[in-house]
Amino acid sequence: MKKQILMGGLLAIFLISGSCKKAEKSVVDCLSESIKTTVHVTVSTSNAKQVTTEVKYWGHHTITSVKWEYGDGVTATTTGLTSSHTYTAAGSYTVKARVTFTEGKSSCEVDPTKAVNIL
Repeated sequence: MKKQILMGGLLAIFLISGSCKKAEKSVVDCLSESIKTTVHVTVSTSNAKQVTTEVKYWGHHTITSVKWEYGDGVTATTTGLTSSHTYTAAGSYTVKARVTFTEGKSSCEVDPTKAVNIL
């Protein structure tokens, strides 16, 4: 009987410690993905108010969506890494891309930003 209780206790400790490592890995992965993700903004040469935005990522997870916030109240969601937007007024804006990564059943979101000046 003592062996069964001891084995049950050891199994419980093993399961608890395994789940803590898994949760810790998810947090580290999200931090790592934020370092590997950047936003690039290119202003059109033919229309100074039009921009092309692009997420650059050099990690190994799958990007499932990108929610673009252009800084002027307009948003768009894409499954690809690029988008375009036309501003209605000149000014300084901050473009933010909420990038969602998945690996199996785990997911993570990072929010890289880039400043852009529209003339």
